[in-house]
Amino acid sequence: FVVQVFRVQIIKHDKWALRSEIKNSLRSTYQATRGSVYFSDGIPLAISEIAYGIYAKPNAFNLEAVTKKNITRDQFAKDFAEITGLDSKIILENLSANSSYRSIAKKLSQVQLDKIKEKYPLDLGIWDYEQQFKRVYPSQTLASKIIGFVRTDDNNNEVGQYGIEQYFDGVLRGSEGIFEGVKDD
Repeated sequence: FVVQVFRVQIIKHDKWALRSEIKNSLRSTYQATRGSVYFSDGIPLAISEIAYGIYAKPNAFNLEAVTKKNITRDQFAKDFAEITGLDSKIILENLSANSSYRSIAKKLSQVQLDKIKEKYPLDLGIWDYEQQFKRVYPSQTLASKIIGFVRTDDNNNEVGQYGIEQYFDGVLRGSEGIFEGVKDD
């Protein structure tokens, strides 16, 4: 027993210490929020607001808890379209896919999210959401030729187009953040 303890604690110390460090370390990355653009007097020209992306779980409509409550894909698509203003046929198409997870809406407001939660609570397990950001131009078209706009590229990244949004894209985009910590079992 003493020989085994000596072997583990002294001879193989580095191996076991590294294993412990890997098992208990926590490292995650997060995307920076796009920076804001202001007039010299502090009036906002372009800001990022919190929005929500909705993901349906098409296969979950077959679960017993959902069928007992008579929740159908058709009814969910109709109600969802009514709340969001999206086309119910496209929503139903996504809900009919043989998939465990399907994006059905992006950049919804807090009010829209709350209405969906009220009608179809999250604990039903048929949908979920994630926090996103959407670009808002409070001054509408004022200085729009100078400000430009933001579009989403093929990799789902926001890219500045024209004007300030394009010229300062690297600065406004920011850089990815890293969170490091230690977790406990």
